[in-house]
Amino acid sequence: MTQPGFGISLTWLLRLRWITVASQAAAILVAERLLPDEIQAGPLFALVALGALSNLALQGRLRRQAIARYEGILRARPDDVDAMVALTQLYDHEREWAAVVRLGTRALDLAPDHPDGAEVWFTLSIAHTWLDAHAASRDDYLYQLRYPLGARVRSIALGNLADTYVTLEDLPRAIEAYEGA
Repeated sequence: MTQPGFGISLTWLLRLRWITVASQAAAILVAERLLPDEIQAGPLFALVALGALSNLALQGRLRRQAIARYEGILRARPDDVDAMVALTQLYDHEREWAAVVRLGTRALDLAPDHPDGAEVWFTLSIAHTWLDAHAASRDDYLYQLRYPLGARVRSIALGNLADTYVTLEDLPRAIEAYEGA
């Protein structure tokens, strides 16, 4: 997201700020290791923590702005699947599980072959887990596994599916899914 008149993406600025925080923390650790009697790391780490808190606040602000933008798009174009998918991911970060389920389900109903369908199914499965809808979570993982997935993503989905089967007390299927992971 580029702010008018600035010409710089605030998302990129935030990334640079996180790199700065990590670099500062690493520099303090190195300095403390090399000059243990010369450095008082506590106040320096407090300053780095302040930068991290500032970054978290900016990240939250950017996410809220993005949510407002995509909600506006959906008011104007209620069947915009790409906006629904993006908003589903944003609500996932905000832990707004009911909104994740509502938007993700609608997006997949409108576009079952959406390029980000596997990711939406995964997000739905997490939301259903948090909502204690474990049978729905199981179904979401099974739908996700129908997509072509990389080995790592497939392994994660199978492991989570196995955990869901354990919750549902279906141990034979849990073992089968764990073996596939």
